[in-house]
Amino acid sequence: MNKKINIILIILLILLIITSIGVGIYYIYNKYKKQDPFELEWVRIYYDYMKKNNEELKKQQKTLKYYRENEKIQFCEIENIKNPIMLYNYEELGQDFTKVLYINDNNTVSQIESFKKDSDVEFLYDIEENKFDYYICEVNGNEEKYTKIFESIKANKVNENIESADQIQEINIDNAVTFRNDEKTSVTTVDGQTLELLKSEEKFIKTSIVEDNWNNINLNSYEDEIKREISIAVKGIIKDLSKEEKQTVSQKREEIENRKEEMKKAVEEIERVRKEEEERKKAEEEARKKAEEEAKKAEEEARKKAEEEAKRLEEEQRNREETQSRNLYIEIWNI
Repeated sequence: MNKKINIILIILLILLIITSIGVGIYYIYNKYKKQDPFELEWVRIYYDYMKKNNEELKKQQKTLKYYRENEKIQFCEIENIKNPIMLYNYEELGQDFTKVLYINDNNTVSQIESFKKDSDVEFLYDIEENKFDYYICEVNGNEEKYTKIFESIKANKVNENIESADQIQEINIDNAVTFRNDEKTSVTTVDGQTLELLKSEEKFIKTSIVEDNWNNINLNSYEDEIKREISIAVKGIIKDLSKEEKQTVSQKREEIENRKEEMKKAVEEIERVRKEEEERKKAEEEARKKAEEEAKKAEEEARKKAEEEAKRLEEEQRNREETQSRNLYIEIWNI
């Protein structure tokens, strides 16, 4: 009886081990197998949108004399945004344009509005916040305006809920950063050397992440080819900067910090020289005032002395005249 129980227990143990191994293999397989990007809902949503949008565009192009060329896409992960956003770049009449697309809560695709059509997207390192993020960059004359894509999406959703087109407002984001092209911090050292640093360089370090991550796409190609191109773009999402890219940003930051420190020391040196000059002028002014006071005092003493001497001489003269008058009186009296 005990022998049968032992055999059953051994069989159960073997089955348990086999089951565990099978579950482990299945888990490892699912973890490391190459996932088809089109198994992801957000990829299919973008694909359906681009396909439909391209069909509508082709209908419009029948009445136009120009077409979109050199179409490119890339996907970017944005902090606090559930699904990756999509950047869609193309050329019209030789000019580049970039659209920023995102998926709403109702699983529809929207485009960020209220920015200039020829705005660019850049992946920037914010020196003050010590953080990387995606920004929309607008150029207006000699001004550059940088707006976080996350903040832009939040603001854009406000307009999406407005029914009347007349009520749609221009996106106004408080933490957008604007610089003039020539806006800079400038310091002239005591020896006449000029140290300069652009305001934009003090705030941001630019990277080539967006520029280097475009993927060509032909929306007029076969469905399988379009899906293949979109899949390549999905697999190319930047999860983290490479070691070389991090090193480049680190070197640029060090250069900027060194320049800022150099300018800080120059300002301190200028302040030190200014204070020394003020102290020298103050000492000279005090010495001048002291000399003037001493001269004035000496002049006053000389004047008093001269007045006293004049009084003494006058007194002596009066005494002589009185003595002479008295002697003359005595002489006349004796006669």
